[in-house]
Amino acid sequence: MLDPAHNAHDNYYACKGTFAGSWDLIPKDLVISCWYGKKHDISMPFFAERGFRTQAAAYYDADNLDNCRAWLETCRRTAGCTGIMYTTWRNKYSLLVPFGELVRNPR
Repeated sequence: MLDPAHNAHDNYYACKGTFAGSWDLIPKDLVISCWYGKKHDISMPFFAERGFRTQAAAYYDADNLDNCRAWLETCRRTAGCTGIMYTTWRNKYSLLVPFGELVRNPR
């Protein structure tokens, strides 16, 4: 709810009002987990430029790890990025081992 590239704006979904500016009200020692895959190149730098450490929340139950590769590139370019985590909404762990291998040896 803190990401202006995703949901921190006026009247997001069923919310009345706005979450805009919420990023200015939270402590800088929080690590921001960015998870909107289509906006990772916007979200990660946005928070990094404001002094937050970030991490990527990648995967989302796909049949391959292509989006994780893109996230890893964004992580490399983002100052203060602490890492990447495997994120599943459907308890789908079949790619967890290949994900770990990708993170250990991204190239």
